[in-house]
Amino acid sequence: MAAFPNMWFSDAPNLAALHWLATDTLPHEAAEDWQAASLNREKLVFLQYK
Repeated sequence: MAAFPNMWFSDAPNLAALHWLATDTLPHEAAEDWQAASLNREKLVFLQYK
């Protein structure tokens, strides 16, 4: 997904303002810093399954 952002931004320019995180490029050591998110029914969540 990180390789193709310009393709989506031309069709939906508002996407360019979002924070993008390519999780497949994170170092494995980053897992040690993981924290559970504080979620409730008022928060928007996007889940992507591969």
